[in-house]
Amino acid sequence: MADLPTHTIVFEILTRLPAKDVGRSKSVCKQWYALLSTQDFVKIHCSRSVVSSNQRVLLIDDLTCSVRPIISNNNDYGPSSTVTFPFHHQNNDVSILSHLNGLLCVCLNHTYELLLWNPTTTAFKRL
Repeated sequence: MADLPTHTIVFEILTRLPAKDVGRSKSVCKQWYALLSTQDFVKIHCSRSVVSSNQRVLLIDDLTCSVRPIISNNNDYGPSSTVTFPFHHQNNDVSILSHLNGLLCVCLNHTYELLLWNPTTTAFKRL
């Protein structure tokens, strides 16, 4: 296993794992976290998973995020629709802690507040 190149492990093995296991693999080390967070990895992982026609990906930027449909036949994303955060935050201060069925558990790093957020409807609730 030690003789396998990192690229082979990440792009040939880890792209075939379920998303939950990929999330767990991000905690192995900083290098794996960085590799598993790249857009190339996400595209390949999505193309190898069973993707329904209504599958979406959420891409978070400094102040906004965008929701994009996944196009499975060419490993790309469709046109984006921008979603602004409906809660007050500072730049680079939003962390996604967990997700379930489209709902996100969000931490605001400057206040350590936890929110349950639905990016599709923009509704949120402070926990």
